[in-house]
Amino acid sequence: MPKKESRLQEWLPLGWAAMLCAMAATLYAFVEVYLIHFNLRLYDLLTVVLALEMLALTALTLPLQEKRLSLKGLLLRAAISAVVYGLAFKGSGEIVYRFIFHGTGQSAIVSTALYVAITIAQVAVLAVLGLFAQGKQGRRAQAVFAALVILAAYGFTGLRLAPKAAPYFHSKIEYAFALSTEKFRREDNLPKRGEMRVVLGKNEREAFQFLLRNGSAEMFRLELGEFTGPGGTVLPATVYQEAYTYVGVTGQEGLYPDALLPYGGGTVHVPPRSSQGFYIELRSTADTSAGVYTAPLTVLNFDYNRPEEVIVQTEITAEVLDVTFPDAATSDTAIGMWGGWMYERNGVDYDSPEGEALRKAYYDYLLDHKISAYETLPYDILDPRADAYMGDPRVKSFKIPYPWEDDEKLLEYYNKVQSDPAWAAKAFFYEVDEPDNADKVNRYMEMTERLERLCPGYNMVTPFYTWQFSDGGGDYDNLAFQDGRSNIICPLSELFDNPGFGEAYQKRASEEGAKAWWYICCGPGEPYVNQYIHYQGTRPRLLFWQQYQRGITGLLYWNSVFWEQTDPWMSSATYRTYEASGDGCWLYPGAVYGQDGPVPSLRLKNLADGLEDYDLLSMAEEVYGRDWVLEWADKLSRSLTSYTHDAQAMDAVRVELLRALEGQAR
Repeated sequence: MPKKESRLQEWLPLGWAAMLCAMAATLYAFVEVYLIHFNLRLYDLLTVVLALEMLALTALTLPLQEKRLSLKGLLLRAAISAVVYGLAFKGSGEIVYRFIFHGTGQSAIVSTALYVAITIAQVAVLAVLGLFAQGKQGRRAQAVFAALVILAAYGFTGLRLAPKAAPYFHSKIEYAFALSTEKFRREDNLPKRGEMRVVLGKNEREAFQFLLRNGSAEMFRLELGEFTGPGGTVLPATVYQEAYTYVGVTGQEGLYPDALLPYGGGTVHVPPRSSQGFYIELRSTADTSAGVYTAPLTVLNFDYNRPEEVIVQTEITAEVLDVTFPDAATSDTAIGMWGGWMYERNGVDYDSPEGEALRKAYYDYLLDHKISAYETLPYDILDPRADAYMGDPRVKSFKIPYPWEDDEKLLEYYNKVQSDPAWAAKAFFYEVDEPDNADKVNRYMEMTERLERLCPGYNMVTPFYTWQFSDGGGDYDNLAFQDGRSNIICPLSELFDNPGFGEAYQKRASEEGAKAWWYICCGPGEPYVNQYIHYQGTRPRLLFWQQYQRGITGLLYWNSVFWEQTDPWMSSATYRTYEASGDGCWLYPGAVYGQDGPVPSLRLKNLADGLEDYDLLSMAEEVYGRDWVLEWADKLSRSLTSYTHDAQAMDAVRVELLRALEGQAR
């Protein structure tokens, strides 16, 4: 043997060792990016890297052959090795997944036999490569290489499928519980949380989520038993299936849960490597017995070729405390519910009986969540049927129509509202929005002068996102020029971070007859709280804690059914961009799923929970004083931009306040 070739052979063991170490490192990286970080782009990149390493390992076998290969032969060997690598390494994962974990619809013996047969076929293909080797040493080296390919392929497959045996997986599907304010994208890994205990007061809603991640069971059913408690009493529960929508915000892309579809117990399909959430809402009444309630929860695997199989069986606990929430929200709300698209996307005409029924269904749904829609009552104010709504304590506000050119009609509306002091206190005008230029200010002045002349003592809100501005050679201050004209003061939330604004706002709010509101819309964005789909649910709920901290008594929001720019079932960019995902859209058109009313969103539920949190803070203030309550609120929010994102911490503070009130009641 030539001296140079002999030296090369001496270095071969070191080369083999180095290449095997590199392969091991790559396999470890595979596990990290695929199973932990779920980064498919890196996964594909590492696949290429490992392929090159396998080819390099093939090249290291060539010097062991008795005869040298031509360049053409070397390239042929490399090409065949690459093809076999793809079949063995990538194919093995699918083979194990389909025949061992998922099954073929046949018996386990048949599935195992098929698995073994395909494995033997792969080994045979690799063995064919040995026929191309030159001499005994070359064939031996090729056999070793074949074994390494098989070991690497199936070794990685084992690592890839190892998490399927994690806690709560049950060899079929992984499950976890989450709070109602936590959001997990469809591609996210689930938290390791296998138990759930919900704490709520009387006459309150509180919910949790049950999350399933597909292991091998692609079709399943969920069964939730009754929550039974003291004396056999039942705590009502409603199960929703979460629908997912894509949000394309850079760095936060993914499928987010939002729409909540009523779940009737049917079969649900979950794509591979994906999760499915269920929103389970408990609702107590003022007469619900305090105590502990439990309910069984079962998940069944559905397969057309075999009987249903129980793959998850667990129990959920709910504790109702002896603290009764009010029927009407403590905070005022004025939430938009307007636009012809609400009727168009539900396939009805505005002026038809179906349109009227739709309007009533949507309004009642919001009201059932302690939310008052401001644009219109289900009926015109002059319609006698509107009287019941105007007198309903749950209705905190409603808008008076403003005919710009018809004084007689304006007086007719206003005089009816003024005929009942309770109605008059809730009713307001709202026609000029966000005055930020001279033309809007002039229009505003014209309107308020007319109202002062025809409707003395009126209420009016004029939201503004800019405090002071200049336009047309004049300087304007929204707090100043609205003084004496709009008694409902309503700035954008982020204005409170402007130096001096908070003090000026409180001065105006302390005036006789004034109301202190604020609002959010397509802004503010990061780092403030808002109700975007890609934000965790802690943010919209925390909005009401921040509202309480600032002595604000009402929230205005521009629309809950803004479906003009897109069908919300098709895109989350409801207002221009993904950055404001879901803006103006708290409800989805129910007609798509055969519903007469709306389909709610996770964000609506989080906001409704926030309203109840405001109730809780107000009740605690009556017992312990405002300073004591603020100490608890400050644990969650130190400023408008510094607040907790920890759903568990937020829930812990809420429960502590509930228990403190229950202790005082006893």
